[in-house]
Amino acid sequence: MGLYNITRETVISTYAPARPGADAFAIVQPPLYIDLHIVFMANFSGRNYSDGLAAISRLIAYFQQTPWFSQANAPDLDPEIDKITMEFANLTPSEVNHVVGMLGVNYLPSVFYKLRMLPFASTAMQARTYPARGGSVSEAPDAPVAS
Repeated sequence: MGLYNITRETVISTYAPARPGADAFAIVQPPLYIDLHIVFMANFSGRNYSDGLAAISRLIAYFQQTPWFSQANAPDLDPEIDKITMEFANLTPSEVNHVVGMLGVNYLPSVFYKLRMLPFASTAMQARTYPARGGSVSEAPDAPVAS
């Protein structure tokens, strides 16, 4: 197994800039979701070559049956992670050649996956803001309007 690339996930947009506190809201940067591009290679040769192909087959079957991980099926997963997925990645022969060359290894039977939606969120507060109070704006939906 090897990590060959890290990219930013651009599909998700769950930005909530203010997090509630005791008497104010903390303004924080939105989480950055990243994708890890992973290659699984079967390092078996000679008479064991078929064992390597069988190992790759079992790996594909596992991720086909378990394409995502959450607290429900992976209780040791960090509580900050809602869900991550393992997505089969289709690389062209040219792209496979490039990745294998970049890793500095000879080609071996391999399968490529993208581990999606790994969140990175800083707890650093950028600013503080306070809720609006007073005037004719009510914080309770059923409160009478002052005249």
